[in-house]
Amino acid sequence: MKAKAIVFRKANCPALEEIGLPELGKGEALVKIHYSGVSIGTESSLFTGARTNNGTFPMVTGYMASGVVEAVADDVINLKPGDRVVNMGTRFTGKINSIWGGHCSHHVASVSGLVPVPKGTDMKDASLFILPCVGLNAIGMANITEHDIVLIVGQGLIGQFAGQWAAARGARVIAVEPDPIRKALSMAYVTKDVIDPKDCDAEKEIERLTGGQWPTVVVEATANKNLIGNTSRFIRRMHARMIFLSWYPGEITLDYSHFHNWEAMSFFPMGCGNQETARAVLDGIARGVIKIGRNITHVYEYDEACEGFSKICNNDRSIVGMVVDWRNS
Repeated sequence: MKAKAIVFRKANCPALEEIGLPELGKGEALVKIHYSGVSIGTESSLFTGARTNNGTFPMVTGYMASGVVEAVADDVINLKPGDRVVNMGTRFTGKINSIWGGHCSHHVASVSGLVPVPKGTDMKDASLFILPCVGLNAIGMANITEHDIVLIVGQGLIGQFAGQWAAARGARVIAVEPDPIRKALSMAYVTKDVIDPKDCDAEKEIERLTGGQWPTVVVEATANKNLIGNTSRFIRRMHARMIFLSWYPGEITLDYSHFHNWEAMSFFPMGCGNQETARAVLDGIARGVIKIGRNITHVYEYDEACEGFSKICNNDRSIVGMVVDWRNS
């Protein structure tokens, strides 16, 4: 069958194209996508050509989408047409690389990878489900509890959802974010203690907010490897934990003696956990524990979505959360 998708045949050049999908195989379902969510950091590293380990051009990116099951293979018994689900992506026919192919009007997907969307959950919110999964996976790895003071540097969606999960576990959360849009969203959904390093001495403010105790957990979520040292300097407490929540191209540099002297522990979470993580996130959204809300700053109809992707290519910081509406495709 044919489907529409956002294709990058070369760096920074999105185009809406018609491409081929395979026939349903055993254990598979056809899902009509309602919304696909954009992971700005990961996807921009792919369609700019900076990240090639997952595949190369021509490509369809995107790893999170929500939709409704249209058909299932004959051997599928636990899913039926009309069920609302989230999914990561699809495979294609032809020479288009699926990385992971989420930005497509239909998905041919293994039923084992589909997770039900709880009743009452907005499908736009559900389409961003992977980003809170990344946050939950990281928070779980570091075993954050109500005893922790968590400092998060960077309040893009990855950093913000990590903050929401940390707060949900009872931790005290402090954030550092200079961008006024992201700062306002963080104050609305994460913590009132958001430090703008342009307005004050961040170290002194963190010392004041923690009563001189300093954070037990420091999270690097800027996606800028040149800022790692700027973040790690906030480790001022024995046995503090640091979470490297971003992805960085190439090598990174760490001040070994600083980590050594504080006997710090470091975590390098990769990915979004498993299906249980996804179920927990969707349940959290349904119950209001995790709030998407105004974090979706841009919604594009599928035939206008290339405009949004072009803005991301040009590093337009006004886009915090973007979803593509495929319902009329």
